[in-house]
Amino acid sequence: MIHHKLALIGKNIGYSLSEPIHTISAQHCGIKDFQYSVIDLQNKDIPPINQLRSYLKTEHITSFNITTPFKQSIAQAFGYTNQKKPKQQRTQKPYNIAWTKDHTHWHFANTDGKGSLAALSRANISLQDIEHIIFFGYGGAMHALYQAILENLDITTQLINPKKNLYFHVLWRRIKQPHSHHLKKRHNHNIHHNIHMLFYPFTPHHFKYLLAQHQDILIVQCTPLPHQKNDMANFAEHIPQYTSRIRGCHDMTYAAPSAFKHYSSIAQIPFASGLDMLIEQARLNQILWWKQSASFEHIQTELQQYSLMS
Repeated sequence: MIHHKLALIGKNIGYSLSEPIHTISAQHCGIKDFQYSVIDLQNKDIPPINQLRSYLKTEHITSFNITTPFKQSIAQAFGYTNQKKPKQQRTQKPYNIAWTKDHTHWHFANTDGKGSLAALSRANISLQDIEHIIFFGYGGAMHALYQAILENLDITTQLINPKKNLYFHVLWRRIKQPHSHHLKKRHNHNIHHNIHMLFYPFTPHHFKYLLAQHQDILIVQCTPLPHQKNDMANFAEHIPQYTSRIRGCHDMTYAAPSAFKHYSSIAQIPFASGLDMLIEQARLNQILWWKQSASFEHIQTELQQYSLMS
């Protein structure tokens, strides 16, 4: 029997690079009894999400990754709740990894946010320089990075600029008129932080407005639109006009080209890729599974060879 049988669960995920990334690392770490498969719920032979638990047990799969569109619903389907949260919030947190020893008790976590922070660091984008973060989208990927930033804000003031205000601007399709959602106050090392969350309609006009109004901006693209053949050029084309205001750009997608990388290059703005984020979060997953991982550089090099051969 294969002792390390893992999977990726999602929908329309034929583009995923998770399988080669984890296989590369498993081989490097000397894990021979390893298999990683893709469970695409678009496939009619796969049971619906609320029946996956018994399917995984039958297939002897003890760990899996979760991707779109199930990051915020998977835990509820498995009967998992975060007891530290109020009851009405327990199933809202996004997860991208789960594992079990006995198929009775499942553990869930999210490494997307920390993976993005590592990708930003690799691109020399320092959150110490950021006061305004513009998010495209309000799904699981956005929430993961948002929570990771707040957790680091609680831990150390060395990561976040010790300014009194940190603004999260969210461009979201469900919003018709701009409004402020909530305000949090955090105290850490005698520094008082006001955390603002503001929502705007998902339009190029509102994106351009935010670029024109603010300084020290980080742009984060976390929608699946590039995978839907929308490169978002009507948004990204405004970046070169506001080069002095933007500290960096991060596109969390990787399988399809978006215009953010292109226009960031034109504007000579640091850019953090979704592939770097994917590798970093995969390494964090492997440490949870195996207590070890291959280096980022090794995975990156081998993945380039894999892409040439595919």
